[in-house]
Amino acid sequence: MSIAHAWNGPGHQTIDLVAWSQLAEADQAAAIDLLRDHPRFEQHFLGSMPSNVWAGSDAEIDAWIFAHAGTWPDQVRSARGQVTRDDVRRYGRSTWHYVNLWVFLSDSDRDALAGKLTNNRETEPTDDRDDRNQNVVQAIGNSLRIIDDPATDRQAKAVSLCWFLHLAGDVHQPLHSSALYSVGRFPAGDRGGNSIPVRGHGGDLHALWDRAILPRRTDFNRVRKEALDLVQEHAESGKAAAAELEPKQWAVDSWRLARAMVYTDAVLAPITAADGSPRLHKLELPTKYLRDAGITSKHRAVQAGYRIAETLKGRLPAAEGVREPLVRPAEPEASGGGAGQQE
Repeated sequence: MSIAHAWNGPGHQTIDLVAWSQLAEADQAAAIDLLRDHPRFEQHFLGSMPSNVWAGSDAEIDAWIFAHAGTWPDQVRSARGQVTRDDVRRYGRSTWHYVNLWVFLSDSDRDALAGKLTNNRETEPTDDRDDRNQNVVQAIGNSLRIIDDPATDRQAKAVSLCWFLHLAGDVHQPLHSSALYSVGRFPAGDRGGNSIPVRGHGGDLHALWDRAILPRRTDFNRVRKEALDLVQEHAESGKAAAAELEPKQWAVDSWRLARAMVYTDAVLAPITAADGSPRLHKLELPTKYLRDAGITSKHRAVQAGYRIAETLKGRLPAAEGVREPLVRPAEPEASGGGAGQQE
């Protein structure tokens, strides 16, 4: 799979604000206290905080910090702004964001390929806590065991909290738990929809689903309202989802949704028709498909948020004493060089 992000920034923030709304004040305080020990808190958190959030109340700032933590693993995927190449090397882990459970274009494709595919579909984390080859299910378990380990320092726990918030969101995106396989066009998979071109909506099927909760450029106040609305509309669904806390089941549920809601006939029929053609033309997806994608994605956002909250309840180390007030960092000076910058 390419490095396309799962849910965009506002999508992840929506999920984490749903979770935030379900946490007790003590759990909220513990989370913020831990995140303030993040090794790049000043640069990547305070340095990214919008002006309107800085001007808000302490409660609004805390909510933003928690929501931003869920976007941080995407922030460190490439060196730009205050993210250096060393940050990417130390913290970026591309394979942790997904697992490719199999969806086949046809029964004959399944018969031809199922015995040959070797992609990592394991569910238990490896012994190496920094194993770069873990998939999203393994990495969720890895993040939680680091948080739970009393011998682990708070900086490492803060980094793992960011990863848990992010990956628990990722695994609820159907195309971060699935890939389409076919002998002719996708013998190694469609990279979670990244290889299926779509007219508009980010240019491919994966990007379309990433954007299905909220558009990429959405003000944080709008994100907060969306999270509040989703909680009010789907509280019972969220509570029911919180009864299932096995990440491997979250992935399986996403795979089932991929089969039912992502790889519908509107997607599969044009791919089947183009079998043997060197080029797959951009798909024109019907309005109903787009509407259903939005409904499904928002439902998954609520499920993810409630599950995150239930998983974190009473889990984080208690807040330690009284913290100093946050100080807004100075604006970085303009630089004529491009050191550390890449796309």
